[in-house]
Amino acid sequence: MPYVLRGSLGEEYRIETQARIGRDPSNQIVLPDLLVSRMHATVMVEQGSLQLVDNGSANGTRVNGVPVKTSTLKPGDTVQFGNTPLTVDFVSDAAQTVVRGPDAYAAAPPASYGSQAPAYIAQPQSPSAQTYPLPAYPSSAAPAYGQPAGPYPQAAPSGFGVPGTSSPPAGKKGRLGRFLLLGCLLPIVLCVLLSLGGYVALRAGLINLNTFGLGPGDISVTNRRGDAIRVAILELAPPSGTAPIRGALALNGSDTRTYRVDVPGRYQVDFRREAGGTALGTCLLTVKSGGRYQFEAGTDTITITLVDPAAAAGAGQNIATAALCR
Repeated sequence: MPYVLRGSLGEEYRIETQARIGRDPSNQIVLPDLLVSRMHATVMVEQGSLQLVDNGSANGTRVNGVPVKTSTLKPGDTVQFGNTPLTVDFVSDAAQTVVRGPDAYAAAPPASYGSQAPAYIAQPQSPSAQTYPLPAYPSSAAPAYGQPAGPYPQAAPSGFGVPGTSSPPAGKKGRLGRFLLLGCLLPIVLCVLLSLGGYVALRAGLINLNTFGLGPGDISVTNRRGDAIRVAILELAPPSGTAPIRGALALNGSDTRTYRVDVPGRYQVDFRREAGGTALGTCLLTVKSGGRYQFEAGTDTITITLVDPAAAAGAGQNIATAALCR
């Protein structure tokens, strides 16, 4: 019996053997969520049970609210990838059965019926058996035998056909229909052209996600000290209902490491010695879309420089140990 992951909007992802989950279009299950990594996690069916493995995602994976690296999933579990929850369930093969109603036989009876059609199929009447109501004529206006009957008497519609009024010309009706058709097609054509233009500009590098404030930022750290350090990165004031983004960098002497921040916002950057965990300094940093921030941890100071976009006057500054970045 295969498993299925159900989304909150009714999406269903059936798991036959194995599926990779992430934001990249090459995944079997694609989640368009900025907090989901490109290759976030993998689910696989092993000996009848559903296994989950986190692929080292930036924001982690939670099962029923608990962060996990690996887990055996069971029906009813809720797995959280970024801001996207999926619920584990079974899918029965019986759900694939197609049920047909009596209308499937309306075109022609099955061969097993022979010449006797089922009672619920309407049988056509022969022309001789059909009757049609005859128009009622005034006795004085009845047509003579052998003469064609005149038009059936009926009430004239209001406006058209009444003496002194006229129906709109056929040419004006045709022009009105064409105007309405063009009015509907023109916005669709413009949307298609704008979409194609945006795609070409994106492929040519003329625009990117940073243009629209959706691109990631980079926090780069260089260790100028002689000992190893650890840098912890924590999102401050995350959106309501979401867990804060957490990251970490481990650097030996003269190492340089970069952490990709997918969601712009306010972050705390904490520096500590690897040996003993002694605090070296804590900085507060506002990461903007497309921004690149360079930290240098020295023996007595922490230096931060805004690399891209170009730093304004005073943006690069020496920060004393244990001081806050502004």
